[in-house]
Amino acid sequence: QQLAEELQRAFAHMALTQRNAFKPKRLQSVLPAQYRTTQQQDTSEFARYLFDALETDLKETPLRDLVNAEFGGRLLST
Repeated sequence: QQLAEELQRAFAHMALTQRNAFKPKRLQSVLPAQYRTTQQQDTSEFARYLFDALETDLKETPLRDLVNAEFGGRLLST
């Protein structure tokens, strides 16, 4: 559940503070090494990883259907 918790922390920080910037170091620390880089990454690949990881993290919780309920549909890349 680390990914879900760190995403929640990141979004809460951005929504509830008046700061102009956010350093996502804690969020980055729970990502696979391929995403902990300063190089540009493929967004559709990252989105696929993120949604799969969230579904896994939330599988045994009351929020197990959250990803599908909020983001259900087809992932398309062009």
